[in-house]
Amino acid sequence: MQTNSPAHTYLVIDDDMVDRQVLTRHLKGGNEQCKIHEAEDVLEAVQICHLHHVDCVLIDYHLPYSDGLDGIIQLKKMIKNAPIIMVSGVGDAVIAAHAVRVGAHDFISKANLTHDALMRVIETSTHYARMEHDLREQNDAMQQFNRVLAHDLRAPISRMNSFIDMVREAIRNNRLDQADEYMAYAKQAADISLEMITTLSSYAKTGVDTQFGIVDMNTLMSDIRMTFGDVIKEGNVQLRIQGNLPAIYGSRSLVYQVFCNLVANAMKYNRSARPEIDIRVEKDSGTHVLFAVSDNGVGIPANRQEDIFERSVRLNMMGDEGLGLGLASCRRAVERHHGRIWCEDNPGKPGSVFYIFLPKTRDGMAEDAIIH
Repeated sequence: MQTNSPAHTYLVIDDDMVDRQVLTRHLKGGNEQCKIHEAEDVLEAVQICHLHHVDCVLIDYHLPYSDGLDGIIQLKKMIKNAPIIMVSGVGDAVIAAHAVRVGAHDFISKANLTHDALMRVIETSTHYARMEHDLREQNDAMQQFNRVLAHDLRAPISRMNSFIDMVREAIRNNRLDQADEYMAYAKQAADISLEMITTLSSYAKTGVDTQFGIVDMNTLMSDIRMTFGDVIKEGNVQLRIQGNLPAIYGSRSLVYQVFCNLVANAMKYNRSARPEIDIRVEKDSGTHVLFAVSDNGVGIPANRQEDIFERSVRLNMMGDEGLGLGLASCRRAVERHHGRIWCEDNPGKPGSVFYIFLPKTRDGMAEDAIIH
């Protein structure tokens, strides 16, 4: 029985050319569409990983210069989301245990190698690698949550407590106008705290239990326009969205979150009497789409256009006191699609342009696309 490969791009590391050919034949199993990179040693494998996206690594135990265990340790640092499987002619349970201990997801002996057996091991290993990645992401989000609780939320909550004490004092002295004023400040501090918690929750959930498929970007943009309908009307915002947008392959919820976040920021950080936001396709290569979201807002200094995507960095523009997790969530969501997001100045105009590079097909997620 021939089964389809659960991965698209493989890296086979073995110094024996015949063994590499056998592995390649079993991997393809009649599926000529899968891509296979070959390396004779760990150094060559590392170079390939620097240049190409890899869905799965198969590595021999006996290699020149360093053994497969050292190779697993090095590659694990580079490709944290892809399964690594030791495929060795040495069917030793001790070696298999060592391989798993240093980071391999499974072990299969060359003596028992068939296409079906190999595909079962790869499918299981891919599942474990995905679970490992999600757990790592959730732990990372939990650490960020603890940091925010310990530090970022302290200021607005302390301010809220202070204003509540001032409200009590004003009521006690029958100064009701002052009490209303202090209550408004207390509510403002509460709103800031709520926004921080909401943003943090969104960041923590990014990429967890997401379903991928074809996403109709035209209906998605209609939903975004509806989401911000009242804000657009009240703020005199001009939101222009290019018609007939191409579909992409991905998670609708994550892509929606990315564009919602960018539109919300474009309205929030804008001093113009008529904020303008444009969403358009900058380039369509057939396998990938480059979207652009531009605005006429306050802009982002050139020396901060990269670090705004770091989760510990706040925008703090126009005196705002928000978390720096919104754009970190965007980058995290886009990277789940093997895409890219970055920021540049708006050419010849005030404001910024955010570029979002996404695949149009499932195969596009595995391709080593270059943005021109």
